[in-house]
Amino acid sequence: MHSHISHRQLRNFIFPITIISSILLSSCSQVDDKEGAIVYKINPENVKNAGFSELYELEKLIRLENHPDSYFGDARKIIISNDKIYIHPWGQPRVIIFDINGKFIGKIENYGRGPGEFTYVVDISVSSRGDTICLYEKNLKQFMYYDLHGNFLNSVETSVDLESFIVLPDRNIVGYSFLNRVPELQENQYRLWLINPAGKLIDGLLPVKTQYLGNSIGLSSSLHQNNEGLFFIPYTENMIYEINQDTFQLIPRYYLDLIGNTIPANLLELPVNEMQEILFKESSIPYSEIIGKKYIIIKFLYRKAAKPLTAIIKKNNNSYYLFDSRYINDSKNELSLHVVQQYDDGPGGKLITLIPPHSVLQYEYNDQDSHGYKLSKELSDTDNPVIAVYSER
Repeated sequence: MHSHISHRQLRNFIFPITIISSILLSSCSQVDDKEGAIVYKINPENVKNAGFSELYELEKLIRLENHPDSYFGDARKIIISNDKIYIHPWGQPRVIIFDINGKFIGKIENYGRGPGEFTYVVDISVSSRGDTICLYEKNLKQFMYYDLHGNFLNSVETSVDLESFIVLPDRNIVGYSFLNRVPELQENQYRLWLINPAGKLIDGLLPVKTQYLGNSIGLSSSLHQNNEGLFFIPYTENMIYEINQDTFQLIPRYYLDLIGNTIPANLLELPVNEMQEILFKESSIPYSEIIGKKYIIIKFLYRKAAKPLTAIIKKNNNSYYLFDSRYINDSKNELSLHVVQQYDDGPGGKLITLIPPHSVLQYEYNDQDSHGYKLSKELSDTDNPVIAVYSER
């Protein structure tokens, strides 16, 4: 029997903590070694609290309008494109659309099984031209396209059961799927798929031999795009790959040596029981990455302590900051941040974060002129989260 953990279940397991506890500026080894990738050594035990404000500058806060159709608690993905904000809430089959100032514009929420309707949306993507929104309907295995006003355009069926995807500028699609949920392409199964606009499989990356498919346990991997490129972390590796969008090739970029907790290279070839023992008790599993010009933000589950960690790595330095929760403390502005897997098409790319109202209301303030303190006097616990946009210092 396959042990299957959905992205939602994994999130519920690894996010029990609501307030950040600490960060630390620590030593990080950088070696041009692993398959041509840069190797970063991170000690999961080095966790304290300080430093985010030294790395990122707050550019703006966006209050999202409290409209009867706009409320959400947490976001699976935020996309800022062409002065619009697209939010896919966790566990909800819908997309909420705001303008760049936070005014509610509309939503895509067509629950059902008729044309243009859906029941289970796992991911969204906005075309590079910003003229269409694409949703993946997992139950129907369909890509569903809408215009920017939420009007249904068309749907395309595919044979792959995906967990995440990105629409490329040429309208082809890169998608990730669990190993035990994909059709065969020649003699191998793949974790990444290239799909044409008609839904047909073109190619696959990261092959897994058919005899090892029973070892799939269905953990979610990270597929992330911004102005730095398109990146992917397989759940079975500690490698961050860049996907060449023109040739559909994987380029090893960053290898995470999580001291004493790194996933072995032969993981998928191990017996199922041994594989699960390693993944669920001995490994630190990366599950989200944001690649900036200067910094890499990587989230991973530290199994030994059964808690999520967030590392901010300086790309051109042998140092990193390590947080022991999904919330990062911006001490300068007195804000507690939730870093969301996101894409922003602005110049240079930006770090997009969410500030839940409860984190604002629970914060212990020292500065009555800080952004956090001012927000605490304006927000209630029933308001929408606030978006904070940061640039690298």
